[in-house]
Amino acid sequence: MKIKEAQTWAIKKLRESQIEQPEISASLLLAEILSVAKSYLMLNPDQLLTDNQEKKYRSWVLRRMKHEPVWYITKHVEFCDQDFVVNKNVLIPRPETEILIELILNQVKNKKLKIKSPMQILDVGTGSGAIILTLAKQFGDYSSNDSEKSSTNNSSHLSSNNKYYASDISDKALQIAKKNADNFNYRTKILFKKGNLFEPWENKKFDYVIANLPYVPSDKMSELSLDILNFEPKIALDGGKNGLEIYQTFLSQATDHLNKNGRIYCEIGDKQGPNMTKMAKQFFPKSQVEVIKDYGGFDRVISIQNS
Repeated sequence: MKIKEAQTWAIKKLRESQIEQPEISASLLLAEILSVAKSYLMLNPDQLLTDNQEKKYRSWVLRRMKHEPVWYITKHVEFCDQDFVVNKNVLIPRPETEILIELILNQVKNKKLKIKSPMQILDVGTGSGAIILTLAKQFGDYSSNDSEKSSTNNSSHLSSNNKYYASDISDKALQIAKKNADNFNYRTKILFKKGNLFEPWENKKFDYVIANLPYVPSDKMSELSLDILNFEPKIALDGGKNGLEIYQTFLSQATDHLNKNGRIYCEIGDKQGPNMTKMAKQFFPKSQVEVIKDYGGFDRVISIQNS
């Protein structure tokens, strides 16, 4: 079977199974098997697949026909230009979460944070570890790339000496996070602990607390796509009544774990900004609260600065 023939077959099968954007799934899976870029498929349509490649492609397409996400099939996904291992025990990192990363990095670079170095940074509900690892890498990159500038502009918080912490309620999720840390050679830079919300961090305070916790309302879970509903871990999706039950507990605990001038960043649902702001003010009455929208104009991240 040639590349073009394989793709044509896959697209037909995926379309029959009502898979969204079947062309993209067909290309991604085949490119992964051949270890090439997607553009290679277009430039080499007549290349013959080996018997093993064809067999593997057919098996992967059959899995995708059942709505198993591409990234669980290939076992990795790109996030913030880095490659992360994923499986059914962790949520797949999404482009929307990159907004949270961009916000933090921009505020650091623009010196909007009144935090002394080294910073204490915690990722609650770390999942694959994509957020904490990306921040650790980016802060380290800034400190090395801008070392001369930092000596003159007081950007001491751009430091590889920052302390990184991550926790999750799931042992299996932590195994994936640790594997990704190993792949980054950052295993010794991040302290991983198992536990619910702030339970692993008794008497510990942080400058940054980042959380991408479950925020889908329980009565809306059934409306999720089959890709998500049937394969991604429900414990990482279901946010209870109104989608904010877990965040309410999180914020109530955060009052004992956030340093002065520290910040909390949370990913939220597309209409949860007002309720989340009200909740933040309940637990941090003097805080500065900002809701940041995604590129589609929907609520996506809330920033809470402690006073």
